[in-house]
Amino acid sequence: MVNLGDIAKATGYSKATVSRVLSGDPSFTAKESTRHRVIQVANELGYALRTSRAGVPQTIAVLENFDPTNGPQDSYFSDVREALRERAVENMMSLAFFPTVDALIDAADEFSGFVSIGPAPISQDDLDRLYEALSHGVFIDINPAPALFHSVRPDLQQTVIDAIYTLREQGRQRIAFIGGAGHMMGSHVFAQDPRTIAFNEWAHLLDMPTDGYVCASGPF
Repeated sequence: MVNLGDIAKATGYSKATVSRVLSGDPSFTAKESTRHRVIQVANELGYALRTSRAGVPQTIAVLENFDPTNGPQDSYFSDVREALRERAVENMMSLAFFPTVDALIDAADEFSGFVSIGPAPISQDDLDRLYEALSHGVFIDINPAPALFHSVRPDLQQTVIDAIYTLREQGRQRIAFIGGAGHMMGSHVFAQDPRTIAFNEWAHLLDMPTDGYVCASGPF
């Protein structure tokens, strides 16, 4: 049976490093190339974790469609990136990150699919080229090409509705909303975020004042 020492010997890394990579230790900082190498060798040697990985590709392409230095908006997607990395380690998979659509297309033959994280708009031409090169893709939090790719998004409208009802149950009558502008669906960027739309609609239905109670501008 393959053990951590065997993987450490094959990779040249310490047993402690191998152990922390394979356990998904969130406090452990390592280069992505180190994680990739450890997981790759573990797979090659037949090392088994408790999580079943039958039929799961060993390496997933990730399109980083955001700038991690661009404030709170992209800080959120940095957290999504970290969560994605942790789940990959748990499932004995490694991630290959790409900063642009062109870079991902150039390496498309190495992957069977990709995940995209980040809010930046992608042109229809780039989406079409990406689909031709790598047709299996999932976008997180945005839905730029519903006819081409899948997406995973939270129910933002319901979150706002739940918040309104929670506050009203506490006796609050004057409820303000702070949000941002812009939301992408397909190739269109709408002026209002769905959270703003939901708040305005439900405030009207519940006879709540909105004049002076809604601040929604700038990126969000």
